[in-house]
Order: sequence, then C-alpha cells, then structure tokens
Amino acid sequence: MAEKTIDQREEASPLDESRAALDALRGALEGAGIVLTSLRVDVGPVFGCYALVDLGPCNPDTARKLADVIRRGSTALASDPRGAVHLGGLASLLRGHGYTADVVDGRLRATDGPDPWGVVVECRERPDDDNRLWLAWAEGVSWICEADHPTDALVTVKAALRRVDT
Repeated sequence: MAEKTIDQREEASPLDESRAALDALRGALEGAGIVLTSLRVDVGPVFGCYALVDLGPCNPDTARKLADVIRRGSTALASDPRGAVHLGGLASLLRGHGYTADVVDGRLRATDGPDPWGVVVECRERPDDDNRLWLAWAEGVSWICEADHPTDALVTVKAALRRVDT
C-alpha cells in the first residue's frame, strides 16, 4: 500500500491511518532486516482519534537488532537531522539489494557483504543549487544526485561498489 498524501490523511479514518502507519513501519523494519511477525493494527477500541499500531512481542535477537537500528539512527539524527532521513532511505534500498549499509555519524558506509572496501556517502547542501540537499561522495565534492532521488543514488552507488570489488 502506498503511503498516503497529506490531503488523503485528512480524510482517512483512524483505522486507515493506522494501516498506513503499519505499512510504513513494516517497510522500514524490513529495510533494516527486521521482521516483527506480531506487527498489526489493534482492532480494539479507538483511543482518542487514532487506532493503535501493535508491535507485539519479539524474541531477544529481534529486540537487539531493533535497538541497534534505533541507536544507529539516533546517532545519525544527532549529527544531521535533515540528511539522516535521506541517508537512511538510501541505506534501506542498498540493504534490500543485498549490500551492507550503515549510517553512522551522518555518513552512509556501503560495502558488498563482509568486504572491508566500500564507499562513503554524505548528504549535504549544494551551494550552486540554492543549498538544496544532495548526496555526495564523502571523499570530495563529487555530487551523486539530489537527496530526494534515492533510486538514482542506488544505481550510482551500486556501480561504484562493483568498481571497488574489481
């Protein structure tokens, strides 16, 4: 289910809103390699104007993975709250394609599995584009693409990782 726009959310029922939130959370968790089998919408009473998203119980290994992802995400948010969202989205896409990708201290480091070689990407303002956010290689001022085009960045980063592996 696609995420709803702001206009659609204003007309959505509490149950629809909870389902959209559940889908967004499930997608983010899957992008981080975490599956909560108990994740569901609480069909019980509606509290206030929102139905609840129930995370349910999980095993200790899943709890540790979730804590690690939250911890890494909070570190990235502390260093650059605007760029962390874009780097996190790119990291999720890379993980979905089988790469290792972590965002730490405002930088995304991507590798092809256990290989120590990889690439580092940052999200920063581009002065010659009205200071809009762009993804860039950490080693210099070589721009990858606008930060809100993660699939373009995915293609470029994958190509760079293929070159690193050869």
